[in-house]
Amino acid sequence: MQGVTIRDGRQPGTLVVCGELDVAGKPVLCAAVRQALLVRGADVVLDVAGVSFIDAQGLSALVVCRGLAGLAERRLRLVAVPARMVRLLRLTGLDRVLL
Repeated sequence: MQGVTIRDGRQPGTLVVCGELDVAGKPVLCAAVRQALLVRGADVVLDVAGVSFIDAQGLSALVVCRGLAGLAERRLRLVAVPARMVRLLRLTGLDRVLL
């Protein structure tokens, strides 16, 4: 189990997500997005090029994070999305709200 790591990206408001986005990674991602919304007060961009695995809990984390951004009257979007994740987002309809 690799876990997930999150760090600030080069562009303001960008978080770089690497590793496995699963049940263990869900609270880590949600906490990082919540913190970014509080501290920066701006939209959040998730660079997910380094995500090696995502399951239903990872998708759930993205939905929760989108909700957190909405409550803060901000947007959450994904960039550098690997093809396998784009396919999953399309299958679930999440591509319409996250890409």
